[in-house]
Amino acid sequence: MRSFLPAVPSTESTGYRHHRASAVLFAPLLAAGLLLASCGGPNAPVVPGEAANTTPVAASLKVVPDHALALMGGAEAGATLRVSSTGTVTVKVDRVPAGLTVTVDTARLDGLETLIPLRLQGRPSGGGAASITVTVVSAGKSATLTLPVLAFAVHPILVGAGDPYEASGMRFEADGSVLLRAPVSAGEEGRHQLVRFDPAQNSFSLLDFGLSGLETITSHAVAPGGRVWVTARSAMSDGSVLISRDSAGNVRRYGVGATADTINGATPTADRVWFTQYTRDRVAALDPLSGKVTSYAVEENAEDLTLGAGGQLYYTRFYADPAVVGLDPATGKTTVFRVGIPGKSLPDALTNAPDGTLWWIEARTGTVWNLNPVTGQQTQLTLPEGARPTELAVAPDGTLWVGDPTQGRLYRARKGEASTLTVPVLTQNGKATGPHALAVGADGRVWYEAAGQLVVLE
Repeated sequence: MRSFLPAVPSTESTGYRHHRASAVLFAPLLAAGLLLASCGGPNAPVVPGEAANTTPVAASLKVVPDHALALMGGAEAGATLRVSSTGTVTVKVDRVPAGLTVTVDTARLDGLETLIPLRLQGRPSGGGAASITVTVVSAGKSATLTLPVLAFAVHPILVGAGDPYEASGMRFEADGSVLLRAPVSAGEEGRHQLVRFDPAQNSFSLLDFGLSGLETITSHAVAPGGRVWVTARSAMSDGSVLISRDSAGNVRRYGVGATADTINGATPTADRVWFTQYTRDRVAALDPLSGKVTSYAVEENAEDLTLGAGGQLYYTRFYADPAVVGLDPATGKTTVFRVGIPGKSLPDALTNAPDGTLWWIEARTGTVWNLNPVTGQQTQLTLPEGARPTELAVAPDGTLWVGDPTQGRLYRARKGEASTLTVPVLTQNGKATGPHALAVGADGRVWYEAAGQLVVLE
């Protein structure tokens, strides 16, 4: 399959400013491919590029994954129609948004299916959601398909020197700026600082927190009012610490009595900042005004601390008794929702949704689940075969985005849907290197890092 998508010419910039490359991503509805069932029955011949001259007969349409859909280095995109027929297949492009061109490439056989590549060029004009409509005719049956077009922009992360920047976490400030955190295995500069991207200025900068030596940022968050918090693993005299940074760049360091323990999961509320102490099996909270730390013993390891509906805190635990656990911050009382298989399941990437439910990944099986903490109901999301998700993000409208770096894919499930749309991820030299640090902003745009590029689906 050939699929092409030229990048829009970049604009020059200086300092931490960078080239901005824009492109368009073409993805079929619900998955990266389509299967048209051939049911027999006569229809008049259809001339390529022309409409059928008889009324189409309804065909059975089934959605299947098509891993041929690819985005190569920000310069190629397309889709392949899979038609369950070895006879003549005709594809007519019925509707294309202004600014786009769709080309139907030469079909080829793949067993009992015919694969028909589509190439997309240009960029939708006018902004907003866009889609194309095509009609597929085979063996006397036809079906009309609506295929969404997703536009995206690519921002090379140009800060510091050395290897391309990699991200392991992302948060947003109130003005829409993006804060990136490097993995704990990063070099000294990455472990000590956050990277800020300002979309309005199209520029990157570094946020310093006064760390040195082997100290390492392990999580970050933005509090109400705009103060940025990080947890930092440290073997210095005050042990692991919470650090705040205000809008003027003033930094304050808080010892939390964690010696050199790994603390994580910075989660600000109105008056405190919550975090986990990994090896001590505790969830704790710092009062920034007094410096007092209150801690709560938890069962096994507490991970993935997140703030849910009504100010309730949630975290995951694993090993002997895997569960999603609710913690009332006012009383310290916990509510346990057991998940998976005892001694085997690894709940991970716990993420709250606007409707009060919670999503998580069962890392052992590569499955995605939803929990309703009011009813206790657990529901599994259907993913393409072979999916191995590692990251989740939920949009303000309830749309779930699932990151799968192994396959180089994003999976999208709108609220109430049980299956997903497959979206390819930016690649480098034909190899997927993301998505990492998957997140959704308040405006619903999807962000991730791949191959040292900050990518946003617009």
